[in-house]
Amino acid sequence: MKKLLTLGYYFSVGLLMATLFSGCASVVTSAAQKAWENRSTEDQVTDSKIHTGILDRLKNKDKGLLLDVNIDVWEQRVLLTGTLDDAGVRSEVEALAKQDSRIKIL
Repeated sequence: MKKLLTLGYYFSVGLLMATLFSGCASVVTSAAQKAWENRSTEDQVTDSKIHTGILDRLKNKDKGLLLDVNIDVWEQRVLLTGTLDDAGVRSEVEALAKQDSRIKIL
């Protein structure tokens, strides 16, 4: 009986620790990832600003575009992916993205 209680105790403690530290895991992973990136903090901030600017322009054009277009920015290079029904809309999305002068390659 005592062995069963000890096992239950350790299980409860393990479950509690897993619950408490599960949120910390994403913070630690994110911090570690940032530390190993080969971009400077300034480049990361610039990429984030480019990404946010494109999202804002797409939102102002048509909020549905936010669901249809994915944006990846790395070292001021932008990759647009997704599925659009019309080639004209595709051209508009590209034009909206190109409005940022910091973009090196689209």
